[in-house]
Amino acid sequence: MSAMLTVFFIYFVAEARHGFPNFPRHGFWDVSIVLIYENLPWMIAPIVSLTFVAKQLGYLYRKSVSAPVDNFAHDRRTTAIGV
Repeated sequence: MSAMLTVFFIYFVAEARHGFPNFPRHGFWDVSIVLIYENLPWMIAPIVSLTFVAKQLGYLYRKSVSAPVDNFAHDRRTTAIGV
């Protein structure tokens, strides 16, 4: 998420530094399309992906906690949490 926001920030800083040469100067709607609608997926994607990342990390954590204590034991009923 931070990488996507960093790229988003660097893009606008670079455009502002060079005087917005790639922005259309025909009016409010042309500028708003470039600023908002074309960059909207890059602002929303990190927020949406956080929920999936949290679910995946929770699944991986639960899977690692219930892993066997001794991989060489014949009886693998004992786990790291004693279940």
